[in-house]
Parts: sequence; C-alpha cells; structure tokens
Amino acid sequence: MEPQKKCSPFEGAHRKGEEARKEGKKKDTCPYLDHRAVRKNNVTFSRAFIRAWERGWEEADTDLIERRERKRSKPWNKGR
Repeated sequence: MEPQKKCSPFEGAHRKGEEARKEGKKKDTCPYLDHRAVRKNNVTFSRAFIRAWERGWEEADTDLIERRERKRSKPWNKGR
C-alpha cells in the first residue's frame, strides 16, 4: 500500500473548492472567512485560502463546461 501524500493546506482548500463545484454549490459558498489584519505587523493567510478555494471551484467549473461542450459536439448527439 502506497503511503498517502501529505498536501499543503492550500492544496486542501483547492481540492475542497473543486469538490464544492462538483456537488453543485455556488461560488459564493466559500467556507473561508476574510480575516484582515488590524495592525501592520499581523499577517493572515485567510485571503490566500479563499483564493485557493475559488481557484479550485473555477477549475472544476471550467472542466464541467468543457465536458458538456464535448458531449454536445459528438456526431451521434446531433439532433437531440
């Protein structure tokens, strides 16, 4: 049995975005909140998690659209 590859937290957020799109959820259902830093020295990665999730959602959406287009363009589907 192959050991499970450990992924980064951002890869996990990306994967969750893909899964959300495949489940039919809308893009505005991102579970990550935008925590902005109040002081200059504070850094938060919340927007990076949001962007990773959205990117996963968008890529899955593009994939679904392309699949539909390929299915429509097949000659045996003409006239349906």
